[in-house]
Amino acid sequence: MDDFTNLKVLPPRSVQEALDLGRVYHDQLVAAMPGLLVHSNDTILHCSATLARLLGYESAESIQALPGAMTLVPEDDRHTEQDVYTRCLKGLIRSQVRRIKRHRADGSVQWFD
Repeated sequence: MDDFTNLKVLPPRSVQEALDLGRVYHDQLVAAMPGLLVHSNDTILHCSATLARLLGYESAESIQALPGAMTLVPEDDRHTEQDVYTRCLKGLIRSQVRRIKRHRADGSVQWFD
C-alpha cells in the first residue's frame, strides 16, 4: 500500500520492469534535488545540471572540467570544508544543515542553506 496515495502497489512483473522503475525513481530523485555534486578526494565524478545552472555554468560538464571540487569553495572556507569532509569520511558526523558558499562561474559567491 502506498502511504501517500493509499493505492495498492503491485510488485514489478519482471527484473527488467524493476530495473526500469529503479531508473525512473533515480531520475526523479536527482531532478528534485536543488543541486548535486559527487566527488572523491576533490575529483569531481558527477554534477547535476541543476547545480551547474545555480552556479551560473552553462552545463554540468563545465563544472566537471574544473580542476577539483574545492575550486568551487571560496578560499576562506576551504579549511572548514576539508575538516567537515574528513570528519564525515571517518563517520564522526552525519549530514547536517549548515550554510555554505560556493563560487559562481562569474567569480561571485552563491550561498546555500
